[in-house]
Amino acid sequence: MAPLKHLEMENPIIDACFRNFCASHGILTVEDFLLHDLYELAAFAEREANADRLKEGITVMLSLIEVKCRPLLNGMELLEDLHRNKHTLSSGDNGMDSLLQGGYREGQLTELVGPSSSGKTQFCMQAAASVAEKQEGSVFYIDTGNSFSARRIAQFIRGTSDAAGLRKRVLSRISCHTVYDIYTMFDTLQGLEVALRSQVQMNVNEYRLRLLVVDSISSMITPILGGSGSQGRALMVALGYMLKKLAHEHNIAVLVTNHTVGAGESGKTKPALGETWKSISHVRLMLSRDNRNSNCTISILKHTSTKPSRHEPTTAHKITRKPWEEVPFLTDLKQTEETEEALSLFHHYQQMGFRHDYPSYSSLIYKLAKSRDFDAVDQILNLVRHRNVRCRESLFMGLIQHYGKANSIDKAVDVFHKMTSFDCVRTIQSLNTLINVLVDSNNLEKAKSFVDGAKDMGLSPNSVSFNVLIKGLLERCDWEGAREVLDEMLEREVQPTVVTYNSLIGFLCRSNDVGEAKSLLEDMMVKRIRPNHVTFALLMKGLCTKGDYNEAKKLMFDMEYRGCKPGLVNYGVLMSDLGKRGKIDEAKVLLSEMKNRRIKPDVVIYNILVNHLCSEGRAPEAYRTLMEMQMKGCKPNAATYRMMVDGFCRIGDFDSALSILNALLASRHSPTPATFVCLVNGLVKGGNLDHACFVLEVMAKKNLSFGSGAWEKLVSGLCIKDGGGFCESLSEVIST
Repeated sequence: MAPLKHLEMENPIIDACFRNFCASHGILTVEDFLLHDLYELAAFAEREANADRLKEGITVMLSLIEVKCRPLLNGMELLEDLHRNKHTLSSGDNGMDSLLQGGYREGQLTELVGPSSSGKTQFCMQAAASVAEKQEGSVFYIDTGNSFSARRIAQFIRGTSDAAGLRKRVLSRISCHTVYDIYTMFDTLQGLEVALRSQVQMNVNEYRLRLLVVDSISSMITPILGGSGSQGRALMVALGYMLKKLAHEHNIAVLVTNHTVGAGESGKTKPALGETWKSISHVRLMLSRDNRNSNCTISILKHTSTKPSRHEPTTAHKITRKPWEEVPFLTDLKQTEETEEALSLFHHYQQMGFRHDYPSYSSLIYKLAKSRDFDAVDQILNLVRHRNVRCRESLFMGLIQHYGKANSIDKAVDVFHKMTSFDCVRTIQSLNTLINVLVDSNNLEKAKSFVDGAKDMGLSPNSVSFNVLIKGLLERCDWEGAREVLDEMLEREVQPTVVTYNSLIGFLCRSNDVGEAKSLLEDMMVKRIRPNHVTFALLMKGLCTKGDYNEAKKLMFDMEYRGCKPGLVNYGVLMSDLGKRGKIDEAKVLLSEMKNRRIKPDVVIYNILVNHLCSEGRAPEAYRTLMEMQMKGCKPNAATYRMMVDGFCRIGDFDSALSILNALLASRHSPTPATFVCLVNGLVKGGNLDHACFVLEVMAKKNLSFGSGAWEKLVSGLCIKDGGGFCESLSEVIST
């Protein structure tokens, strides 16, 4: 199955925050999710500030697994899919197309390697002309050697009766950007990615980008390589993967050129940039030209799907699994918003002869339950029972959770008892789901009764069952009751887990009893329960709250002696404490220390730094941090952009704030109303009325309220600007 990241497009709840939470528990793919103890994961989620959102993400994952867990495809189906989805772009040269089995492939990076004057640039311009003319796509051409020639491209365009008009149309689809250094290259590619995402968001398909050319990649990278440092090589790899990411996510063909260097004393040559770069490209071609004539020889060094033969280099075929086949009913069901529409669609497909199976029923039930149309849920469940459709336990677990959110506790208990009537075996997982719902709804005594009566149902409570009870008792500040549950676990020979102790240690640290929390840590070690980075983070936060930063830092470095390496959350605790005390430069030192220890900072770590820099009026420095995180491959989230907008507004740099807002909107995040208010007021005070109206229009499109008080302040104090012109513009915005 795919990484969790690939599910975000259709399921926004599986965002970077949810993925980071999963990654902290070793969950990177759907397979990892299936192998993990979901109730232990849910228990971890309870400790987070955004627990409800994380639990909703877990529920969505369960529903996706229900829909997508289908049988594997056979070899013939995979082969048919390979041919059906094999998209190539003509290079404009028949010989090259024949060699590449059709041309440059979309979604892949093709590298042309050759010495000077071997024809690399010619092939690039020929490909650009071919794509713009024959495929009617746009081309993004990055020229690093000042070798781009519009006249040469025009020569590749076929002659027609309207040759001048055709040349104009073709050349208008090719945008050339001159870049001379690696940092400008990163900025250019990031700008391109933002533009591509905006096109996807606005559903712009006319002349979509189909080809990205970089001529040449080596002239930019070579100057930064060499020496004892590894920064140049890291930048090279980052650039390579950024190009591959653009190719993959936006289905474009990427074509780059590279020169050759000497390979020892034999006089032979080899591609530049070394072995590290060799692994970046999907396809690698070597160009050579005979100086005695104009013949150009092209040989394949690397290809993902070259057909083996005696006359051409043999390359391996890349076998991939077929994407999940779209089920028409499920596809249409996703588009419905109202429950009545969903039910009507269900019956419509049934009347057309479509045979609903378990994925159809479960998807519809999830949708109805999410909308809290529980009467309709009962109708579909009766239909499921009548038709003897065998249901999975996860369906009822999801229903129990939805009943809990709607505070329909009796319904949750009832559906748990009725599970066996659907030929579904109850396990400790569904019982734990019910216990968790009861605890969350403050029915702790009833939850305890289900734990005590588990044996009568043929079930044995596990550590998750008791952890949920401990969580509920600690939320009531019932420390003694929580300790009694811990003792009961030991009596029943149920081994406490690190989650058990983390709940107890976290409560003690929040209660300012760090000494007792440390005693529990020692108790863990005696019982051979290995603490994790969360355990130490809770203790470190407790020490920082007491003002004992140095002790917290010492504890972090002592972690490794206890078998646990420091993680992001541990550095985050220290950086947050330093930021709150205004010691931002020390926090930056910690960030550097993380990198030296090969711990890659995530968006949460960078956000800590950005937040405190902006709070201290150091927005330009925060902006440099934003650029750094993007260069390192870390995507900003909505909070990053919001803090940057607020930071620039705080120092009165509203033009920069507007630029960040545009980047935020392009990344499909949404600002808060407070951010809009601050920015609009600042733009108006600075006389930038057009941009102020633009921001107001964006607010209107997103149905965000400006607030009556803010409107009154804005209108009464500033409508006299520009001779009333702003009022006219404002009236237009309000009327639309």
